[in-house]
Amino acid sequence: MESTLERVPPFHRPPAVVLIVGDPRVGLSEASAHYALHNMILYAQAKGVGSCLWGSAQIFLDRNREVRKRLGLQRHERILGALGLGYPGVRFRNKVAGKTLPIQWNGG
Repeated sequence: MESTLERVPPFHRPPAVVLIVGDPRVGLSEASAHYALHNMILYAQAKGVGSCLWGSAQIFLDRNREVRKRLGLQRHERILGALGLGYPGVRFRNKVAGKTLPIQWNGG
């Protein structure tokens, strides 16, 4: 991933794509996939690695027979989510600074 970041300009193809695959007939499988993607985004951000949700993968890759065959997906399996990893960490100038709030616990 590091060598790709050096060669490829920012906001280009990600060096790694994470696909979450599962059976959509199982209850809460899609919600669980998005929860896992959210955790991956937070972890990548903490490590200084940029990430981007790749919603088109669910639509285009999941419907492509050749892609499904190469990934080894079964008939009942679907791509429930996708994440591009490896963009350079971006720092925004207009980031909200925030402030610490005084928190007081009620003792009993």
